[in-house]
Amino acid sequence: MALGGAGSRRIVSAIVQVASAVIDRGLGFAEAVAAPRVHALLSKDVWIEEPAASEKLLKKLERRSLKIKTMPAQSYRFGSVQGLHWLPDGTVLGAADPRRDGTARVLARPGDSVS
Repeated sequence: MALGGAGSRRIVSAIVQVASAVIDRGLGFAEAVAAPRVHALLSKDVWIEEPAASEKLLKKLERRSLKIKTMPAQSYRFGSVQGLHWLPDGTVLGAADPRRDGTARVLARPGDSVS
């Protein structure tokens, strides 16, 4: 995978969550880029996109005395990730984060086989 992001201090958490979603959770690349995010701040605030804010997760975080702020799905406040993912069969996938403007295209050289 090659991942890049925009979002200041939120870049690292966004990139780690996308990589983990693909590697650890087996999500498809575009699905991982669009998946709900969580971001922790040094102030002990935790931002969570609503689809990820399950009651179980919120209770666990509250027990740790964290200040939780839920945000709507695909919130602009989270880092934006764009990337490419090379699969073992040679296929290259591109994904652009729906939280911001952007598109992903994979261009092939003459003779390359790209799905």
